[in-house]
Amino acid sequence: SNDIYVHFSDGVKEWNMRSSKRGNDVYARNLYKKFLVYREGFNKLFGGFSNEFTSSLMVTLTIRRDCSVADAWISIGKWFNVYLNKLKRKYKDFKMFRVWEVHRDYFPHIHILFVFKEHFHIRKGRLRNGKQAWLVDDDVNKWFSDKWGRGWVTVRGVANPFDAFQYIAKYSTKVAFE
Repeated sequence: SNDIYVHFSDGVKEWNMRSSKRGNDVYARNLYKKFLVYREGFNKLFGGFSNEFTSSLMVTLTIRRDCSVADAWISIGKWFNVYLNKLKRKYKDFKMFRVWEVHRDYFPHIHILFVFKEHFHIRKGRLRNGKQAWLVDDDVNKWFSDKWGRGWVTVRGVANPFDAFQYIAKYSTKVAFE
């Protein structure tokens, strides 16, 4: 086991405690607790939602399988920075939370919660799997997709920014290869 234990003694009693280590369940639990602290006031700060418009978008970027897994991991940071620079040319000021995730075939993909000053038209729709989602207009979806150019892009409107933030946090706190 790669677990790290800290030994404590108060002179009367001794005990070992498993340490928080990036990727283990202790780390995941501690990180998730930190995310929950932000719930208070989060939607007010990052709000901007109505039944027709939102300032928050959830974007997922995937990688085509035309390179090796190693090359994908080596290059994804650079590709993502190029993507952000393209976004900054159009949307001057935005905030984001992002997290990398691993597919079953070990290729990376990125989940991003963007919060813009601009508002995007949204509508309720159904995905292929039957789930309801807030969909953005086709031209917005196409614009975000064209700027990536490295694989599939999913763009969804966000009705509740904190719920989207928790979705991102789930990937940050996920223990590798559960």
